[in-house]
Amino acid sequence: MSDESHTSRILVAHNVGRERNGGMSRIMGFIHDEVEKAGFEVDWFCADDLPPRWQGRLSRYAFPWLLRSYLIRKYREGVRYAWINVHEQCAVGLVFNREAFGSPRVALTSHGAEERGWALALKDHREGKQPLKLFTRIVFPLVFLNAIRLSHRQADHVFCLNQEDRRFFQERYHRASSSITHMSPGAGEAFGRDASTRDYNRMERVLFSGTWRRNKGVEYLAEAMKCVMSAFPSIEFSVLGGGVSASEIRDRFPEDLRHRVTVIQVSDDAGSAEVYASHDLFVLPSLFEGTPLTLIESMWSGLPITTTSTCGMRDVIEHDVDGLLVEPGMKDPLENAIRRLIEDSGLRRRLGKAAREKAEKKYSWSKVAETVVRAYQEA
Repeated sequence: MSDESHTSRILVAHNVGRERNGGMSRIMGFIHDEVEKAGFEVDWFCADDLPPRWQGRLSRYAFPWLLRSYLIRKYREGVRYAWINVHEQCAVGLVFNREAFGSPRVALTSHGAEERGWALALKDHREGKQPLKLFTRIVFPLVFLNAIRLSHRQADHVFCLNQEDRRFFQERYHRASSSITHMSPGAGEAFGRDASTRDYNRMERVLFSGTWRRNKGVEYLAEAMKCVMSAFPSIEFSVLGGGVSASEIRDRFPEDLRHRVTVIQVSDDAGSAEVYASHDLFVLPSLFEGTPLTLIESMWSGLPITTTSTCGMRDVIEHDVDGLLVEPGMKDPLENAIRRLIEDSGLRRRLGKAAREKAEKKYSWSKVAETVVRAYQEA
């Protein structure tokens, strides 16, 4: 069985589509473009590679075992991998008897530690904010959390998207610091194309970019924007992406404000960059996630930003230097920060320019990929 070049061969295995139209697929895709430039050979096993009967809802159950079967088959065909980079939800099929597929190293990638996210979901359930079905309360811990915990204990390396998760993995699994790599998202230069000509005296349009769901803090965002739009009749609010129907988003607003709420869909980075360039303020009140790609994109665009002081947002934004940080899960601080930026063009200019400068220095894809390449090389 040939092992030619296997020491530089990596399989990236995440249960999302291969097309780069979501945060996870884009982060992993663009970073591993840079990994390939560094001399590694990168293959992919994605949701698109599953047999049709296992796609959709069943994929989260089937993916780990279909991935294992795929690796065994490839190994028998003479293909060996030095690394398997797999989403932490999908790794359980790889943590035992690795000899069956060539004994590769296994790196878990976390886009927001699942155990921490589950703890937040349970808290919301207890407080009546987001009910969880009995089936979910039984199956998720039993099937998924236990698999994730086993995977973390057996993995050789962990990539994570914020320092809170890094500390959690060190404490929870007693991992050595050297076995955890903090991986930031980046953004392409298209997002900064119009930053130098941004008009900070204009203040008409507020932008939220991301999936319209609870972990993004949208219920607090909607309440804050109702008050802001009532106080400032010229302000419009846009949602880029959303992932739900436009009516579902607009229905969160009183009827007299809905005509000032726009839901935008685009198909590529160039379209997203145009949306950022046409807006004047970016708001992201997430409760829990990794480090959102949209935050980095808005920095490249030179937008003044208000976001929450948690997860990767706190790693990226320095309060009152290149953005405003507020406590998560609270409407009033969010509203006050948005109002402050609307009323102060000098503050918008100072924060937006500082965010753009930081993005250029730290958050290009080539720059953020350096830590990932180094982790592969050092092993």
